[in-house]
Amino acid sequence: MVAGRRLVCKKGLMAVRDKVRARTPRNRGGSIESVIASLNPTLKGWCAYFNQAHRFTFSSIDGFVRRWLRAML
Repeated sequence: MVAGRRLVCKKGLMAVRDKVRARTPRNRGGSIESVIASLNPTLKGWCAYFNQAHRFTFSSIDGFVRRWLRAML
């Protein structure tokens, strides 16, 4: 821990990225709203578990999800 913050190991970050990739294949049909709706429970659960993590962790996951969704469009 760093100053009361929980550190997320690289394995944990890669696990959430793998879950995002698995739930949103790039050749998936449908609207972007339905894709986001299917991702929300996973991301909300992960964020709730690591709610005391350093804020950089969330910005890196947010950036990854945004890039991934943009690639789907």
